[in-house]
Amino acid sequence: PLIYPIYLNKTACTTPNIDSIAWQDLNIHAPEIVEVTGGLNWILNMLWSPLSAEEQQRRSRDPFPVTADIRTPTMAGGLFAIDRKWFLEIGMYDEGQSIWGGENIDLSFRVWLY
Repeated sequence: PLIYPIYLNKTACTTPNIDSIAWQDLNIHAPEIVEVTGGLNWILNMLWSPLSAEEQQRRSRDPFPVTADIRTPTMAGGLFAIDRKWFLEIGMYDEGQSIWGGENIDLSFRVWLY
């Protein structure tokens, strides 16, 4: 499911569900809400939010709703799949990026606007 959309559309960019590892005991924790969309707050921190009712309804009409794409304005900038040639075309990572987390916004905008 992660690379099939890229096979269909070379400008698609996909992201996996992201588990976390607890620093206290190193146990792996799956996200509580699997179907999420990325967003931003007013100081440009990336946030995860549950899918809107409209997006849930759109996905439910897909022949395979469990693996249907989720339209999201932002994505995690370090965990994604993308066609290599297209990644080079949109400029890859910004080498001048000096703040952790900026790649989330930078790559999201590059994918969206290019």
